[in-house]
Order: sequence, then structure tokens, then C-alpha cells
Amino acid sequence: MKPLRTRDAIIAVIGLAACVPILARTTLNSPRTRAEATGFRETSRYADVIAFIDSLHDRPLTFGSIGKTSEGRAIPYIIASYPQVSTPDEARALKRPIVYVQANIHAGEVEGKEALLALVRDLSAAPRPNVLDSIVLIAVPIYNADGNERFASQSVNRTEQNGPELVGVRANGQGLDLNRDYIKAEAPETRASLVMFNTWDPDVFVDLHTTDGSYHGYALTYAPPLHPSAPLGPYAR
Repeated sequence: MKPLRTRDAIIAVIGLAACVPILARTTLNSPRTRAEATGFRETSRYADVIAFIDSLHDRPLTFGSIGKTSEGRAIPYIIASYPQVSTPDEARALKRPIVYVQANIHAGEVEGKEALLALVRDLSAAPRPNVLDSIVLIAVPIYNADGNERFASQSVNRTEQNGPELVGVRANGQGLDLNRDYIKAEAPETRASLVMFNTWDPDVFVDLHTTDGSYHGYALTYAPPLHPSAPLGPYAR
């Protein structure tokens, strides 16, 4: 990635994050996510996510599926940009950062799923110009769809997390942690996401997680691209 493009991508992500509290104060809240509709006591099931996405089909967004889970569920994506794009070539022709945001890789960590749905909803209805005039946003709100459907009490599936009442599990339908599968690519979800990465070649990849309590030295943590066949010595410390 060229230095200028790197700088633009970082600025775009900061701008995207800054949009969240601003849009939260607006009235651009229809349709509502299941979390919003229940006072954040509940999180969306797979059917809720699909219904929410279907309700956005009258907006200038591009919809599709990156592939299917091991249990056959389609993994939806939404592409948001002004002007609207539907192919990697169209996105690259705009000469702006492509930002790929993925949520729910661990399906007990539900906040990213709900936030990403609300973000796409609000940005696609917000006054222009807005951040969608500066980036191409690819949103994958329910990556681990099978794990999402393993609903159980939060006290069972996420023992140290403060709600919601029922949440999914960390593993996918094969019992694999998708966040540990990017090298061996054993899961169909992983293989589907790798096709998306290679096809769209995003400048920024954001993988949304939820902590149930930990100490970090910084409010924002990030990592540069790393090549899997690079020397391991510098990292084995």
C-alpha cells in the first residue's frame, strides 16, 4: 500500500468511528435492530439480521453473500459508498480506501453485530456529504452465523459479560474458532472471507470483538499487515 493511501485509510477509519456517536443522536433509527427494539436486553438471531438487511433494499446499497457456513447459512455482506459500487473494479476506480468491517466472528460477542447494522443504516440515510463519499465500506455483520444460533444464557456462553440475556457461542458449526483459522483455512467461512480479501483487496480490515473485562495499555489497538511466511524469530519473544 502506498504511504498516501495508508494515511487516507487511517483517516477514513477514524472518521468512520467518529460517526457512531454523532449518528446515535440523530433520528435515523428506522428500521431498528433487535437490540434497539428491546432496550438492549436481546441480540439479533440470524433471521433478525436477514430481515433487517432486507429492509434496507430500497437504499443505494449493494447486497450479497460472501459464501455459506458449514451448516448452509448464507453470510451476508453490504457495500456502502457514494457513488454506489458493486464490483472491485468499480471500487478501485474511485481511488479511495476500501474498508472491510467484519462482526460476530465470536458469536457471543454481539455488540459489533448490532453496531455494524445500525452504522450501515444510519450512514445510508445521513445527510451528504458524509464518510461514504470518502470510502467504500464492506460490512459483514454476522460472519459466524452458525455460532450465533447456539443461543444460551449469557451466564453460560459468556460468563463474565454483562448481558444480553441470550448470546451465541465462540465456535462455528464445526466447533472451530474462526479467529484461529486464517492460516489453515479449514472452515468454509474462512475460505469465503479469503476470497473476499483477495478479490476486493481492502486497505483496512476491522474485526469487531467484545471484551468481558481486560486491561489494555491503549484505547485503540491495531496491527500492520503481516506475511505468514515471514521469519518467525522477531515474533517469538
